[in-house]
Amino acid sequence: MSSPKLSLNTSVPLSTGYSMPLLGFGAYLNDGASISEALKVGYRHIDTAQMYQNEADVGEAVKNSDLNRKDIFITTKITSEGDGHGYDKALKAVDASLVELRSGYVDLYLVHDPFSGKEKRLETYKALLEAKAAGKIRSVGVSNYGIHHIEEIKAAGLEIPAVNQLELHPFCQHRSIVKYCQETGIVVQAYCPILRGKVDDPLFQEIASKLDRSPFLWYIQLINSGKPAVLKAARAGYRHVDSAHMRGSEAQWVNAVREFGGLRRALNAFIRHLIPLLGFGVFQNYDAKPGVLEAFRAGYRHVDSAQMYRNEADVGNAVRESGLNRGDVFITTKIASQDHGYRKALKGVDTSLARFRFDYIDLFLIHDPLSGKQKRLETYKALLEAKAAGKIKSVGVSNYGVHHLEELKAAGYEKPSINQIEVHPFCQQRAIVEYCKRNDIIVEAYCPLIRGDVSNPVLQELAAKHKRDPGQILLRWSLQKGYRPYFEGPMTCAHTRLLNSYVPLPKSATPSRIVSNANLYDFVLTEEEMAKLDALDKGDDGAVSWNPVNAP
Repeated sequence: MSSPKLSLNTSVPLSTGYSMPLLGFGAYLNDGASISEALKVGYRHIDTAQMYQNEADVGEAVKNSDLNRKDIFITTKITSEGDGHGYDKALKAVDASLVELRSGYVDLYLVHDPFSGKEKRLETYKALLEAKAAGKIRSVGVSNYGIHHIEEIKAAGLEIPAVNQLELHPFCQHRSIVKYCQETGIVVQAYCPILRGKVDDPLFQEIASKLDRSPFLWYIQLINSGKPAVLKAARAGYRHVDSAHMRGSEAQWVNAVREFGGLRRALNAFIRHLIPLLGFGVFQNYDAKPGVLEAFRAGYRHVDSAQMYRNEADVGNAVRESGLNRGDVFITTKIASQDHGYRKALKGVDTSLARFRFDYIDLFLIHDPLSGKQKRLETYKALLEAKAAGKIKSVGVSNYGVHHLEELKAAGYEKPSINQIEVHPFCQQRAIVEYCKRNDIIVEAYCPLIRGDVSNPVLQELAAKHKRDPGQILLRWSLQKGYRPYFEGPMTCAHTRLLNSYVPLPKSATPSRIVSNANLYDFVLTEEEMAKLDALDKGDDGAVSWNPVNAP
């Protein structure tokens, strides 16, 4: 049976009586110029959100497009971040969106995530329905909702959502949720449909070559042909090109895409925030190459080293012997306080590059704050200059308390990408973590396995319940504190929202342990289990390492 003929004008009916264009343009990390370009090439469906901070750009692009407002379908969302959910807050949020969008109504308003808990989820949804009744919203939906979240709406006697927006692609199909939505009359929107540009799978390449299309286009056609889903274009920034007209090899397409300056800026901004969610630590591993090679075989693509670990050369050799492309591996190193200072830091960057035998380092951290304010700032300035010179891709800090981070802000420097601190259930560093979340600084968690002391009864209880070892429970806690699972069930999706995530850095030289530490994605800790682990916090007394976050 042949697939239906699709175009940019194809629409899908919603349960509310309105129609929605089948292909959408994702505005995440995009500016007004790229949104205007999307409208020019034929997109009539723009997907934004309050947390994207570009609703005003969408409104301006629509105003300047000479298109009728009724011919454009606009989606926005209300997030739980910053305690954003709740009845009164949702009503205010709708009015705020209307002002930003410069529109009398929003076509589709979604609850962005279910993180706020049952009571606030329902209050928020009820407020959106009231805004719909008032004519401010035409359709109400949800995003990242599992079956139990939608059943919650049904049990409350509220109108079923028109849309559920999920991460969907061949590697993450959410079959039970999709089936439920299809049976319930809920349209499924697919975000991350093209894997943020990672389309090097041999099957994609084979089919793309056969069809004389870019893998991106084949991918979009594949999903459009198989599901009543509304797709957003590449969330990695590939939004300036009308994907309905892409032809030729991937290399030809990429070269053409690079002609768009705005796209290049958006893509570069996005790449700066990509870091593998699970890292492999090599502290006290003075013969690190075998362990790093084993980690690569187990699927790790993120290695955390440091100058004081004395194994940068081993890590570099492992990367070369692994057969992996340098661009597919994320390498971190650090400069400790004894080598702080402007000139020493500049020299230290070159020394690390020579030891690794790399042209660049993905992430360079100030290892500790023990050198004092003046040398800390000199060192940070030097790392930023090395970044500007292309020697470093991202600059961060380690063991920084809130006052150290405020010191960087007061000096007028760009904020660090990362703060690597000791974090686990017994030492949760809540004030520092909260500050980092508010300021979009990713938290990396070292000592996530509390150096092997896993005798606590709660850890043993949960390990037995899930048929896991206690170390896997600890690592799963760390993953869920940053990337909280959207659904109760296995977390199998390849791509996650990384901003404000914990990035745990388990270390081991034992092959079986290296493998087991990475087997974390086929079970989930419940909210109650997470709360049990949260209750183990002892503050600074729970630290198992030096933890110099309170240094003057």
